[in-house]
Amino acid sequence: MDLKWNDNGNWLVTASRDHLLKLFDIRNLREEVQVFRGHKKEASSVSWHPIHEGLFCSGGSDGSILFWNVGTDKEIGCVETAHDSIVWTLAWHPLGHILCSGSNDHTIKFWTRNRPGDLMRDKYNLNTLPASLAALDECEYDDAVIPGMGPEDKVEFTESLTADKGFIPGLDLDAGSRAANDRDREKKVPYSKPIPRNFQ
Repeated sequence: MDLKWNDNGNWLVTASRDHLLKLFDIRNLREEVQVFRGHKKEASSVSWHPIHEGLFCSGGSDGSILFWNVGTDKEIGCVETAHDSIVWTLAWHPLGHILCSGSNDHTIKFWTRNRPGDLMRDKYNLNTLPASLAALDECEYDDAVIPGMGPEDKVEFTESLTADKGFIPGLDLDAGSRAANDRDREKKVPYSKPIPRNFQ
């Protein structure tokens, strides 16, 4: 139902009604290089990522958008309910940070990568793990990243905010003044004198 050339000029990926995506290399047309299986219904659209040569996405007639990497058998990401109807077209921004999808449900949606350090799968988005990765522990998946969809080098700066470092960036406070404020905020237990025995 759709086909797109890769910018390298050698690869052609096709999306068809048999639920399959096929990758062809014009240097060897006798057989397809790879067959991608994962769509539950017809694969209707496909688009190569403009920066990462082996990354592409596909839209299905069930409204899903799947992300693929050449050389990987299963999808590397999926938005199952991206649209209510068939996804007719997909287009990446030239820098590769935004994906636009057009559907038969009369909507155009823009999909952006997560912020640096965010996981692809969390309670705020619709992304799901592919079946091949479902058995992985969360700790193993925490470091997984889709090329072009987030940084590969996460910077952890929370370790530098210890009491011996002193200064807290952006707050103009040092750790000593913060500890003093915490002590001041502790509730004081009210003191009451005992009732005298001769009081009646």
